[in-house]
Amino acid sequence: MRKNKQGMSVGVVSLIMIFVVFLLVSLAVLSLTTASANARMADKSLAMQSAYYEADARAQETLAQVDGVLRSGGADPGALEALGRDVVYDPETGVIAFDTKVSSTATLKSELRVEGNSVLVTRWQTVTDGEWQTDSDTKNLWKGGAS
Repeated sequence: MRKNKQGMSVGVVSLIMIFVVFLLVSLAVLSLTTASANARMADKSLAMQSAYYEADARAQETLAQVDGVLRSGGADPGALEALGRDVVYDPETGVIAFDTKVSSTATLKSELRVEGNSVLVTRWQTVTDGEWQTDSDTKNLWKGGAS
């Protein structure tokens, strides 16, 4: 009698099926992790953008007040400093400067140059405050050389 040979046995098919399911689960976990990280980054970006636009609106209000003071009475240092927004006027250079806090790590720096009874914006820049600090839970990284 002849034995009938089949191409694959049931055990091999089961192993392939387990391997495929394992790969699909791994890809699903990686996709979920990536989506979660992207959502956290988007939330941080939204918070920073919102903080920037709020600071920009406050700086625009200060600019409008400075412009109003200049149009009504010229570049009067006392009137400019009375605005109460840390407006600093240097009569020698004709520069008005003020800072607007964006967040705990960023400031919107504004500089204006007085031209007659109006101003020209010469600087409107977001600047980071201090140095960048690493996370406190950083891993022990290899620094080169023998260990």
